[in-house]
Amino acid sequence: MPKPPDKPTFFLDECFGRFEVPGLLRQAGMNIELHADHFPTGCRDEDWLPTVGQRGWIVITKDSRFRYRPLERKAYTDAKAIVFVLRGKDMSGREIAEALIAAYRKMERIVRRYRRPMIATVSRSGSVTVKEGKPRYAKKSAQNRSDTTRR
Repeated sequence: MPKPPDKPTFFLDECFGRFEVPGLLRQAGMNIELHADHFPTGCRDEDWLPTVGQRGWIVITKDSRFRYRPLERKAYTDAKAIVFVLRGKDMSGREIAEALIAAYRKMERIVRRYRRPMIATVSRSGSVTVKEGKPRYAKKSAQNRSDTTRR
């Protein structure tokens, strides 16, 4: 798999709207693509995920049930998508943007360090937790290192 780009493109699910959140994220230097610019309103996740995954865009959504619904889970896995789920209820557009901006550098590091598919959560404070995914470069355990040196 090719090395991810130095500056990833983040795809905002339609739940973030078209103006305030995307505008603030762009001002912070993030590459942003909007659901509304590529897909019809109400387009099912399993219909847009293959395109987003193929383009190498990183999904940001507020849909916390994303990884539990069978059709969406299959679409996310088949598309080899990287998905960040923003956690936190009743957040204003500015609060959403602040959380994502606080998490931005961590999200970039995770995109570089993990293989696709991968799911992580972003908290209101901007902390990021990987929920599913495998690191690109797993460290060899002491047992594995000793096995390879004996051969």
